[in-house]
Amino acid sequence: MQDWWGGILFLLASAAGLFLGKGTLYSLCLFPAVLLLLFPAVSIYGTKRAAGIMFLFASISLPAYVVLDVFPLQAALPLYAMIFSMYGITEYLKRKLSRKASVFLDCIKQVGSTSSVEEACVPALQLVRRLLPDCAPAIALYDEKNKFFRLMSGHDEYTGEGVDPNGTLPLGDNICSRVFLSSKPIVVDDVRVNPLYKEGLPGARSELTVPIVWRGEKNGVINVESRKLGRFSSSDVNNLQFFAAILGEIFSHLMAEQKLENNIKELEQTNRAYLSAQKALSCALDVTREQKTNLELLIKKFRDLFDIVQGMSYCHSVEELFPFVSQQLSQRLGYKNVYVFSRRSFSKEMSLQSWVGKLPEECKNIKGLKRGILTYVLETGKPYLATDVSKDALYVNLDNDVRSELIIPVLSSNGTWGAIAVDDDKIGGITHQDQEFLGVIATHLALELENIESFRCLNLEVNRLKALLDIVQSLSNEKASFKQVSNHVMRMLTSVFSYEKVTIFAVEKKEVEPPFLRALASNFVGMSDLDHFSERLHDIGGGQVARCVELEQIINTPDLKKSPYYVNLSSKNTTSQLDVPIIFGGEVYAVISIERNSPFEKSDEDFFMILSRHLGALLALQKIFEDMKRKALVDDLTQLWNRRFLSMRLAEEQSRYERNGEVVSVVMVDMVDFKKINDTYGHIAGDKVLKVFASLLGDSIRAGDIAGRFGGDEFLLILPGTSKEQAIYLIKRLQRNLTLLSIKGVESEISADFGIATVPEDSFSLHEALKIADNRMYESKEERRRLKTDRKEE
Repeated sequence: MQDWWGGILFLLASAAGLFLGKGTLYSLCLFPAVLLLLFPAVSIYGTKRAAGIMFLFASISLPAYVVLDVFPLQAALPLYAMIFSMYGITEYLKRKLSRKASVFLDCIKQVGSTSSVEEACVPALQLVRRLLPDCAPAIALYDEKNKFFRLMSGHDEYTGEGVDPNGTLPLGDNICSRVFLSSKPIVVDDVRVNPLYKEGLPGARSELTVPIVWRGEKNGVINVESRKLGRFSSSDVNNLQFFAAILGEIFSHLMAEQKLENNIKELEQTNRAYLSAQKALSCALDVTREQKTNLELLIKKFRDLFDIVQGMSYCHSVEELFPFVSQQLSQRLGYKNVYVFSRRSFSKEMSLQSWVGKLPEECKNIKGLKRGILTYVLETGKPYLATDVSKDALYVNLDNDVRSELIIPVLSSNGTWGAIAVDDDKIGGITHQDQEFLGVIATHLALELENIESFRCLNLEVNRLKALLDIVQSLSNEKASFKQVSNHVMRMLTSVFSYEKVTIFAVEKKEVEPPFLRALASNFVGMSDLDHFSERLHDIGGGQVARCVELEQIINTPDLKKSPYYVNLSSKNTTSQLDVPIIFGGEVYAVISIERNSPFEKSDEDFFMILSRHLGALLALQKIFEDMKRKALVDDLTQLWNRRFLSMRLAEEQSRYERNGEVVSVVMVDMVDFKKINDTYGHIAGDKVLKVFASLLGDSIRAGDIAGRFGGDEFLLILPGTSKEQAIYLIKRLQRNLTLLSIKGVESEISADFGIATVPEDSFSLHEALKIADNRMYESKEERRRLKTDRKEE
């Protein structure tokens, strides 16, 4: 039925023409237009049968129109010819498009039947060759791992200089990379004028490159080169883009299939391994079932032991370890009372750490215990089993319900850590088997305590080394003052080691008794209160810090209550103090004073001695650096700043002006007839004149002003915050002082010429201002000489 719609529409149009009659607008204009549109439409969207029906109706209707004189013959013949022409052209284009589509479909079918991306490139290249027969196509697949393109092309086509011998093109400054990154095609009509072109096809003149992209996933590009200029049209671009989009989808599916195949293979391997393991496990279970009867008693005996030992290994601190041991012994083995006596570290006192059950008051303090089983075990290091405490001479009755007791020492290679004590309310309730069992637990407890202690010491040593390294690195900054270094050291010691009190003192006024100790940094005294703190400490004799300076050695005070020298100037109380002198070359420069609530060990002393040596070397080096820096920046003869220092200060003042806009003046000074003084009185007298003149300059300026020797008999004054009027006033004062200047052995008058320039009044640059001041000084010199000449002529 669908094939008849075109014919029916044609009959309706014809009937309308007959109905309206001859000479109407419809019959003369609209009807021919309807026919011209209807025939191509049926040809394009209908079948051949529908077109045949249309032509049959047209062959009947048009002659009828002519016979009935509705449509003139001279119009009907051209119309009929135009209809046939339109139909023919439409059919031709339709078949051409159908052939191109069949080529695309055939290629897509071939590409889709491949199993890998590389295989898919072969039919894809064949299609591009069919679309562009006089060109050389290539597919550049991007390798994400190696950051280059692998070129897939015909044999001996892409052999140009831009392609590596192994058929790769690096991701970089080239057309393929640009298209790949931007996902936009590029057409180059003449590759010779394009700087991005890398030769692929020898002798190529034009190039077309389109991206292979599917849903944002970039696989590479299709690159086509031709030896003809301007070879590629917009139609070629559209066709290639269309094909590249299809190819991108196929590539994505192929990659997904490849990944799926790999996953399947991995799953198969895993399954085989699982089956193998299952088989092995089944065999093992069979063996286990055979031995189950024999092992049940042994497993039950050691299960609790294993769990306890394993659980002990999971404890990372003594705070976790001691309660775990006592609770496990009570819960798993059913002991009535469990007590764990131990040290928290090997340097600490032994005490009761954890317990389960009744706690007698006497157990809280080991030192107060009467001589009994516990003291015997701790002294001898041997376990002790009392199966009936009523008959045991060593037993001290602390609980009337106890009938048997066992105490096992916790021993290591370093000595006795403590002991584990358990008891029961039945005579013989604790046996030798319990002794063996608890012996294993006590051994592992000692090992765990050793490990925790080792880790604690190692962690402390690592923290010390880190702190020492950080401090030493901060010392390498020669620009940092010792006060800045002291604050850094104080913060490091506080943050890393959590010392309650850290204070660093600089030793001043060594000639007084006691020497004045100036606090530079402290973690319990505010910066604004350091001077007051130093004065209070000096007023009461300096305490242990002054004693450390006096003895020039480290002082470790484990119990401050027993020290006659200790003074506490804060509300924070501590129990131990360590005072470390910072000595270099036999001189005590400073003292580090540390306080905490536990005694300092020998390792603490070693660490602080190393630190003090570094700090002593720093202080000595800083003193040397200061002396060397001053010698490098001070003129040897006049003891004023030299030209290098003056240049540095000019740069600093320029930066300050640019930041704050503060006015600054410079004054160039040149001594009058200094050469004549040298020639008349000799160079020794001339040097003396320079020294006296330089001293006068230095005494005439403010503390913040700079006076320096610029060179020879020229000097420079840098006057921050000084206006030109103030600078002129200074020069007048200098000139008055010069008139009063008298040097023994030199009768010549000492005078000078001056030149002033001010920033920003004369210039925004101090460098330019210096030139202006120099010019004005020479102008002043010339004016002085002219006046002198005029007076002589008069």
